[in-house]
Amino acid sequence: MKWFYRLSVGKRLTVLIACATLGLSLISGLAFYEIQRVYDSASYASVNTVPSLVVLDEAQGGFGTTRVLVYQHLLSTDAAEKNEIADKISAQHQRIVEALKRY
Repeated sequence: MKWFYRLSVGKRLTVLIACATLGLSLISGLAFYEIQRVYDSASYASVNTVPSLVVLDEAQGGFGTTRVLVYQHLLSTDAAEKNEIADKISAQHQRIVEALKRY
């Protein structure tokens, strides 16, 4: 460290500025790396999680519609209407099965 004290004031300032520039460059590089990691983690949620939630919402809507159709089927007294509602229930069941397969 003796060599540093033998330098003139101008050269000491040059060494100080060079060290500060190197330190700032390293911190900037590390910050960029960390920001990229955070971005990758956050984009995972939008790429993988959100579409799964949309599919589950479709399945839940199918369950709700099936529930209503089952009540209508139970309350119906007309055989033709019951058959029509049974067909709708089958269609909703297919919708639920397809949504759960996509999930």
